[in-house]
Amino acid sequence: MRCRLMITADGDRALFPQVTRVVKAAPAIPGWSVIAFRQRAPLAGKSITMDGVSIDLDRARIDVHRAGERLDVALYLPGFTPGNETIQRIGLIALDNAVGEYDMETRIGAIDWYPLTQAPSFARPLPELPAILDATFPRAHRSRGAARCT
Repeated sequence: MRCRLMITADGDRALFPQVTRVVKAAPAIPGWSVIAFRQRAPLAGKSITMDGVSIDLDRARIDVHRAGERLDVALYLPGFTPGNETIQRIGLIALDNAVGEYDMETRIGAIDWYPLTQAPSFARPLPELPAILDATFPRAHRSRGAARCT
């Protein structure tokens, strides 16, 4: 299996051109691939724990609305209360993992936060967000998920 070196802008869209240049300029090294931006990771069956708070991502729900060239996301999380920064950070990490760094910065618009108890019946599971995004917009940067070097 090939090893992968990921070059990230750490979510700073202003650094995207530099990331692209670095990846294009990377030398060919046998057994290695250099990729731009954090890639998508499957969320199904996963949870995120931070500062003693754990969220089962299969329980999180979303409702999305197209806003021009972006999707606005209503994110419904278990235990969310306004001002709960830990749960908001978990939600941002989950979104970033779901769609990858590039799409998070270029295709996700406004994010509204709600408790799971307020999710409408038509809200979809958070792990479905990548498929919704791909059905709405063609993707220039395909994500392949995490790879391990062995």
